[in-house]
Amino acid sequence: WRIDAAHPGTIPDYNPVVDTVFGLHTNRVPNDVGFSPRLGFSWTSKGRRGIGTAGGSSGPLSGLSAAQLSSFPPELLMSLLGNARASTTSQPGIGVNGSVGAYKNSISIYSISSLVDQTGLPNTRRTLSCVGPATPIPDWSNLNNAPPDDCLDGTGPAAFSTNTPTVRVYDPSFRAPITWRGNLGVDGIRVPFKWVASLTGTLSYGVDGQSSLDLNLNRTPGFMLGGGDDRPVYVTPANIVTGTGAVAPGAYRIDPDFGSVSNTISDIHSYSENMAFTLVPPRPLLHGKITTFQFTYSWLRTETESRAVGNGGGSGLFCSADGICSSFGGGAGTAGDPFLKEWVPGSSPTHTFTLLTGFRAWWFNLNIRTSVWSGYPFTPMVSGDINGDGSSSDDRAYVPNPANTTDPVLAAQIRQLLTSGTSAAQSCLLSQMGRIAGANTCHTPWQVRLDLAMNFNPPSSWGYGDRLRFTTSMVNASSALVRLLDLENTPLGQSIASPTPNSTLLYVTGFDPATNQFKYQVNQLFGQPINFGSARHKLAPFQVQVGVQYQLGGPATQPMSRGMGFIPPGKEPPLTIDQIKQRVTKLARNPVPAILALKDTLRLTPAQVKALDSINTHFKAKSDSMLAPLTTWLIKKGRHVDDAGLSSRLNKVQPSLTKLAAEASKGSNGLLTPGQRALMPRPGIGGAPGAVPPGALPRGAPTQSAPPNARPGAVPVGVPLRTGGGGGGD
Repeated sequence: WRIDAAHPGTIPDYNPVVDTVFGLHTNRVPNDVGFSPRLGFSWTSKGRRGIGTAGGSSGPLSGLSAAQLSSFPPELLMSLLGNARASTTSQPGIGVNGSVGAYKNSISIYSISSLVDQTGLPNTRRTLSCVGPATPIPDWSNLNNAPPDDCLDGTGPAAFSTNTPTVRVYDPSFRAPITWRGNLGVDGIRVPFKWVASLTGTLSYGVDGQSSLDLNLNRTPGFMLGGGDDRPVYVTPANIVTGTGAVAPGAYRIDPDFGSVSNTISDIHSYSENMAFTLVPPRPLLHGKITTFQFTYSWLRTETESRAVGNGGGSGLFCSADGICSSFGGGAGTAGDPFLKEWVPGSSPTHTFTLLTGFRAWWFNLNIRTSVWSGYPFTPMVSGDINGDGSSSDDRAYVPNPANTTDPVLAAQIRQLLTSGTSAAQSCLLSQMGRIAGANTCHTPWQVRLDLAMNFNPPSSWGYGDRLRFTTSMVNASSALVRLLDLENTPLGQSIASPTPNSTLLYVTGFDPATNQFKYQVNQLFGQPINFGSARHKLAPFQVQVGVQYQLGGPATQPMSRGMGFIPPGKEPPLTIDQIKQRVTKLARNPVPAILALKDTLRLTPAQVKALDSINTHFKAKSDSMLAPLTTWLIKKGRHVDDAGLSSRLNKVQPSLTKLAAEASKGSNGLLTPGQRALMPRPGIGGAPGAVPPGALPRGAPTQSAPPNARPGAVPVGVPLRTGGGGGGD
């Protein structure tokens, strides 16, 4: 259980007039106490065991499989791990997790603080509205003077001039919004080619959503609009300025002594459904060149109850699958009655595709985020108050049919928009021509966005190791590509435009009382992206961020190279060519010299010694050839050997060396009698503890039967040869 509680430190003043007229207490603050029960679970199936390090998977061997690690000689493995402790790790199996519970939203502190300044008392906020003939003529020569306190007197009806305070309260039944949410996820799903997938589903239902009712708004319609619109208008035609279409601010008020009286209630419901699918490869691609590859698809469907009063038509918030959110305006608006609630589709894209890729080349790391999402919903709106509810931004547009409208100018402008407008604008208008537009019934085209981040780690020859790094981030790089290649008028240029469209279809320019119709001008930028600096700038800004990072102190650089002895400690001179060759030769782990060193103990025959010498010569020739590129690279690097380069070259040659050692061990084993094999030192007994060369036969390997002249007490038939001790050379 989770308990949330909040209480403001300041209580608004009490206004007895508001209490008498509207029955509201201005000194009441909302109760922000809530309980949020939650329950979750997690289960993971048993995974596979492998070799790892106690320090995690970020070491030099993190890209190797368990089979590759197990084939390394123990001494070489410990050198590669540096000071880390070799341990056994588990590869996770399929995991299932889920949760269900309530998530309570807190009330904004700005909402509470606004109550203090909106009690309707004389010392609080007041609104001066002057419309039509009551509008004073500004004195442009005295712009430093204080704003006027009154409109022009005696030149028009009182409704065109108001100077009233606003009131805002929370209803006694108000409760903070709560979302009931449940989710279920499955991780580690094995798909073809051993790729790993995860699937997550989320279902949420919101209650007690916030909205406001203007209790001082006249809800009795004065007339109905003509021309097919047929929506109610809450003022009379006499209260509308014919030359501009502006509505008298006092005409829609029940009590002229107050402006808006906003009562905040919690009666909004919402729900959403979300599914996300993620796919990653089992290991880095292209031999480790592609370090990151993750594909994610997200499907989202939301609906919310909405009313126009008090929220200006609402707004939306889009969050992508990697958690990046951006606000999206436009809102649902109203088709007439501003108090009416209706279910409205969400303002976020339904489909979102995200591809994260990381590349490693030389000393550069390049990370690319490619985002593709379906169109953003938006609603055709009117700029102006055409239903007389006091708001000039919450009315949905009536889409005129140019074949039926009596205004030839309006008809021509609609035809122009249908001809030269965006594809989104054209399909939107054609689908609902001759009626009031529906909420979020229009959609922008699919969007594409490319973001780049590049890091540069200096080469080891600079002497800084991983402590110095240069970073470059390019936000919305696709916009730069479109500008650079002059692709603004192509589908690519349109698709990467700002996701926020211009939803204003009509501007109010006047009113005709004879036909009860408003006069409009068509916005030719309808459906195009909101401008960035100019009205027709379609592309969002391209940003470049450059940084330098240097880490002070920390462990010694190149720990693997130092642990293997390829970088001399302190200020000792660089290794000679012979020293480098000697250290490289030991990496081969030749099993034959260990047997030849015990030829007297084993009583090897001259024929056996000759055959072992032949195997030894062949092994040296082959291993020297395999290790020649590594030797040449080490000689060239000198003191500037780096772990990344060394690990890469060891990974390439190690499988071939392991196979060669296994062949040499098998051949040597075939030359010895069971009695001779019994005299070989076991690991930790008479030899180097644990020094089992990679060529030692694994358990269950084929063995020879004892020859007829085997000594009594010889090792039974079928026991494999286990060599131990010895080094890698003579």
